[in-house]
Amino acid sequence: MRIGFFGHDAHDAAIAKRVRGFKRDGHEVQGFMMRRGPDAPHEWDNIDLGLSHDGRLWHRYKMVRRAVRQLKKSPEALEACDLIYARNPDMLLCAVSTLQGLNMEKPIIYECLDVHKLLARDDFRAFCARQVERRLMKKTALTVISSPAFYDNYFARHHKGMNHFLLENRLINPEILPAPIKTPPSSLLRIGWFGMLRCARSLSLLKQIAEQFPGQVEIIIHGKISKHAVGDLEGKIKSLANINYHGSYKAPDDLAKIYGSVDVVWAGDFSQAGLNSKWLLPNRIYEGGFYATPPIAPTACQTGKWVSEREIGFTLPEALEMSFPLLVQQLLENRAVIEEKSQRLAALDRDVFIEPKGALDEILRQALENHQQGR
Repeated sequence: MRIGFFGHDAHDAAIAKRVRGFKRDGHEVQGFMMRRGPDAPHEWDNIDLGLSHDGRLWHRYKMVRRAVRQLKKSPEALEACDLIYARNPDMLLCAVSTLQGLNMEKPIIYECLDVHKLLARDDFRAFCARQVERRLMKKTALTVISSPAFYDNYFARHHKGMNHFLLENRLINPEILPAPIKTPPSSLLRIGWFGMLRCARSLSLLKQIAEQFPGQVEIIIHGKISKHAVGDLEGKIKSLANINYHGSYKAPDDLAKIYGSVDVVWAGDFSQAGLNSKWLLPNRIYEGGFYATPPIAPTACQTGKWVSEREIGFTLPEALEMSFPLLVQQLLENRAVIEEKSQRLAALDRDVFIEPKGALDEILRQALENHQQGR
């Protein structure tokens, strides 16, 4: 099957992972993607839809309009696709508008890995945005979500009756994952913060820990900084010798190295506090879980629930500014509990962290079936 993938950022690691998953299951991928950086070679055939920007919704809408005009002028690549896979609402809008403009019908899958705050609020602007999303979703055969809390708290409330499929942010292709690398034990408690660095409160909490435990704790940061969300991260930490930012990393190549360099990993997120941040299940719990690195997560969120149910990490009640330092002190006094959690992670079934081969085939099968029934 040839899949037309409408993506918001061709350089996004999660998009590359999904493309690899489709290719792993024997499918071809034709990308129709924007990017948030210079154009560069990709692992798939890609039609570049231009430069987009994180957090600038109006600009992204204008880019969608331009992309629709571009694709309508050269419809051959789209015509060759058997099915459309669109990530995020703006790219769903792009896909639906292009197909309608060409009077072309294709099964469409909508992948929603984050519910934007504009959609999740209870004000008039959010109501209008959901009306647009509802019209777009009527054109889709299936919606893919990465956490059950997205359905329970958002889709079941605002889009009743929609067909959905839960596909967690697990790792793929275990045969290419690097073997675990554990750095030598350290007298310091090493706390990692990895991934998309977009949470100002997480940065503040980790700075607080670094300040309260000099000489006892090291904060190790790897990932892509969202300056729109956290500002000048490097400038904010430069006065603290025990908190270090090591730049972005490549997944899956660098995962063993970065998770092996820490004792525990911070898994909290408050970039959309009370909404999306409370509902999501981040990549780092699956990546860290595979490499037996216990997570730390707030209790009152889906991530905390996930960690507690499996007893494979540590959860913190509010106020975190008080409970986080208390946990750190406990871990400093009893490092054995970290090893206990690590062993529990290592004993879990690998399907908890690894997406089984054929999982995407089931998504495609359901979408095609729903599309045929909806005709």
